[in-house]
Amino acid sequence: MPRFGNGGRYFDAGDARGLRDALNQTLTPREVQQAEAALPPAPPATLEAPEIAGRAMQIEVRWSGPAREGDYIDIVPFDGAGTHAFDATPVVADSDTVMLTMPANLGDYVLRYVQPLSEEEQAMIADGTRERTLALRNISVVDIDNFLRAPDVAGQGAMVSVDWAGPKGFLGLYHASQTNLDAWLAGMSLVESSPVEMQMPLDEGDYTLRYIVEGSGYSSAELAVENITVTAAQISFLAPDRVRPGVDFTLIWSGPGGPRDWIDLVDPGTDGLYSGDGYSEYSYTYLRNSTEDRAITLTAPDVPGTYELRYIAEFPPSGRDDTSERALLFRQGLTVAADALDWSPDISETVAATAMPVADEVALPASPEGDAATSGFDDVAIGDDLGYLCEEQLGCLIEDRKTGVSFFLRPGWGTDFPYRDGPEAPVRINFFDTASEARLSLNAPPEVTEGTLCLPSTMGPVCNLTPDEPAAPLGATLLLQTIQPLN
Repeated sequence: MPRFGNGGRYFDAGDARGLRDALNQTLTPREVQQAEAALPPAPPATLEAPEIAGRAMQIEVRWSGPAREGDYIDIVPFDGAGTHAFDATPVVADSDTVMLTMPANLGDYVLRYVQPLSEEEQAMIADGTRERTLALRNISVVDIDNFLRAPDVAGQGAMVSVDWAGPKGFLGLYHASQTNLDAWLAGMSLVESSPVEMQMPLDEGDYTLRYIVEGSGYSSAELAVENITVTAAQISFLAPDRVRPGVDFTLIWSGPGGPRDWIDLVDPGTDGLYSGDGYSEYSYTYLRNSTEDRAITLTAPDVPGTYELRYIAEFPPSGRDDTSERALLFRQGLTVAADALDWSPDISETVAATAMPVADEVALPASPEGDAATSGFDDVAIGDDLGYLCEEQLGCLIEDRKTGVSFFLRPGWGTDFPYRDGPEAPVRINFFDTASEARLSLNAPPEVTEGTLCLPSTMGPVCNLTPDEPAAPLGATLLLQTIQPLN
């Protein structure tokens, strides 16, 4: 059984209480002398540090001591021997603190102030000893405020917001069945503030987000795990059915909005995704510069005929496991004809037509706690609590300054009056399509949304209350991509 010496008093390594008490004492020059050595008295040293720290966190250690050249402070396993360090930092004479990185694994450890012996001092002992410990301090590594939060469901290629808290680390995206932590599909360093955005894969299925930290001594640990299911992307185009040959036209899109996604114009039935596939691409635009207004400009082919608009998503091949790099997620027909009506590429008038409330005389709900706050869509109809209605061909940008929210509505869609239950409460809005039974709700009460699909937005969950209505996912996708607080 190893024994730990503390200035003439010895403790079995198994005697945890006695050893713990001894470690948190300041060692005097007499106590640090070797039992049979004739070394000059060592100067005193002290260590001050927290009793507990989080995994892989950096802590500040305050020290006093001789600060002789080569002196250092380290952290070692709490095993009674203290013979191998996980992390070591030299002490500097003009500073009384050092920063140490904690191990990634839970447990008890020891901070040490260590002084290497000079050649003369080593010769005096002549037993191979090369250093002496001037001060010891116990510290425990525990879990402190570590978490990872992400939506349960996301569309193919979607940019997902992930909240995290804890030490700096690594966020990895994995196949749900993957146990090898090196086989990630995508990853990023967690060094900035929360939240961070991560793109989802293009293949539908189950995935796992893992929050991993690396501590001192190359130790690593998994702090938190979130499961996420990737489902079919909800994509729609607001574009003309017919355009004249060679003209520029505007297309308003909703979809994942990945940083390398694009929309192109090709011959009908084209499935090629790479230049080597040998297909004709008459016009294309990357979407990274249009994620705010969701509007791009394409040029129609010069030859009349039938063509196709396509949404292509790309997932950068940066990971160490296999996944699809590109996918064709949506297509919509386009006819090029000489007799087609003009389709203006300038949407400034549409954006300016930020629908005013349909009827100023329609009163707001008398009380947020009343029926209007909890009734869902039971009483919503045209002319009854109607807040906004979009009748513009290209859609409407809505800005409700009373609640501080903006969003884009598809043509024919309306809302009730946005409201809050209190000054700090989330904004609640009901959305409906006048041409169908499609119904959506922002921050609806649990009794309204129980059992429905809800997806996160910058203003809270948007829930599809009519999952069997085809128009609902199209409206939801546009809302999820455009709803945001007013500046």
